[in-house]
Amino acid sequence: MLRVLGACGAALAGWVAVDGVRSNPLRDSAGGGFDFLLYWVLPFAVAAIFLGWFAARGGRPAAARVAKRGCLGGLLLGGGVFALYATSPLILPWDALTGSVHAFLYAPLAAAVGLLVGVASVSVRGR
Repeated sequence: MLRVLGACGAALAGWVAVDGVRSNPLRDSAGGGFDFLLYWVLPFAVAAIFLGWFAARGGRPAAARVAKRGCLGGLLLGGGVFALYATSPLILPWDALTGSVHAFLYAPLAAAVGLLVGVASVSVRGR
């Protein structure tokens, strides 16, 4: 069941990533399209690759260990960044909307980095 959900998640995340590249809304903006690709498309592409790998190899115990550690890393780092930015208006001199925008902007990228760090920690620990 988890492998089927992983395949469905990979298809959905891959579709979001490809659609983000195709219809980049910030392409003609002052910042260019790179920021949008980095903050939105890259995390979904990483998730699609990870979920596709899990759907293909999820039945093995080693793959389950890698998936568990990767999901834990993504949850901790992405959730931590989200909580940090969501509560930042309590401490920093900006309004609540700015904190919310930053939370939803940077948390997916942090979750993708946490996922990669979690997967790398399993391979380093295995050696």
